[in-house]
Amino acid sequence: MKKNHIDPTKSHLQRTGSVIDSAAVPDGVDPIWLDDVSCVGTESTLFDCNYAAHTIGYHNCEHREDVGVQC
Repeated sequence: MKKNHIDPTKSHLQRTGSVIDSAAVPDGVDPIWLDDVSCVGTESTLFDCNYAAHTIGYHNCEHREDVGVQC
């Protein structure tokens, strides 16, 4: 199964950071905080984007879907 992908052109990261390729991100062991993240580019933080149930910690993920963001 393919890991989730954050499009930096749609997440405001092209000016403030970068997305780490999912192949370079090891499967995590810590809690999953965000799922189904969708940004339009005007957000100040990743938490200002839309995400599953707009509830931090709500997800239907496994760590094999982890991605990384470098700010």
